[in-house]
Amino acid sequence: MDRIETARDGTGTPGSGGTEACELRNQAATTVSTMSNTVEAAIGLTEAEAARRLAEYGENALTEHHVSALERLTRFFWGRSRG
Repeated sequence: MDRIETARDGTGTPGSGGTEACELRNQAATTVSTMSNTVEAAIGLTEAEAARRLAEYGENALTEHHVSALERLTRFFWGRSRG
């Protein structure tokens, strides 16, 4: 098996070495990026930002729409609208 050495120019092409090193650098950069995003997510919103979003978008809740059995039966036979 050929040993791949790290290329000084970082090209990562076979023969010049560095393919494994480039992959490791990419994995390390992804890990650091993910870690920084996790740290930012752990901090969360400030009170002012949370209040602003609450005022702009409202509460983070889904509205519930109840459909009666009679309405479902009617829709089954006649559809949503007759026309």
